[in-house]
Amino acid sequence: MTEPSPIVFDLGAAARLVARRWRRVAAGVGLGLVTAAAVLLFWRPSFDGRALLLIREFPGTAGSLPSKSSIVSQLVPGLLGDQGDEELATELALLQSRAAVGAVVDSLRLEVQPREPGRTPPALLVDSVKLPNRFKPLKLTLRTGANVIPEGVIYASQAGNGAYVKLVDREDAITDLADRLSVEKAGGDAVEI
Repeated sequence: MTEPSPIVFDLGAAARLVARRWRRVAAGVGLGLVTAAAVLLFWRPSFDGRALLLIREFPGTAGSLPSKSSIVSQLVPGLLGDQGDEELATELALLQSRAAVGAVVDSLRLEVQPREPGRTPPALLVDSVKLPNRFKPLKLTLRTGANVIPEGVIYASQAGNGAYVKLVDREDAITDLADRLSVEKAGGDAVEI
């Protein structure tokens, strides 16, 4: 048996090859930098989150037959039919409603979309938002304290001083979040959001 010959790598030849093809190397690096800048500037930041929610309806305190049947249905699901599925479908619809999504928009202050500094949660930059009317999206540089504009008032925190943001009205923020929200039955009484 013959032993395989060792692989020889000539570092000098590789360096000369790269030096001869410097334009290709520079073009690759330049294309990579342009692509990275485009992603950072134009790709909308998203903060993904998942939650698993267990939905249970607790029976009433009365000793009536419906309350006893709901106890039985919780202990042995599927025994009394699809009543639990109807209740779960109702809960799913409520979780996807504009009222529930509006509460999330208000708590996270999603009417404010930070542009600079990018990839920063709005709640870090803004203490509260009072934009009562509909308006077209606009861009604004915040300063600490009350920022009064014709559309309303934005109270910026110390961290929000000098931040460049895009403002959208509450209804547009709700529509945008509702389009990206997914609420699905995960199994049993569990819901994945």
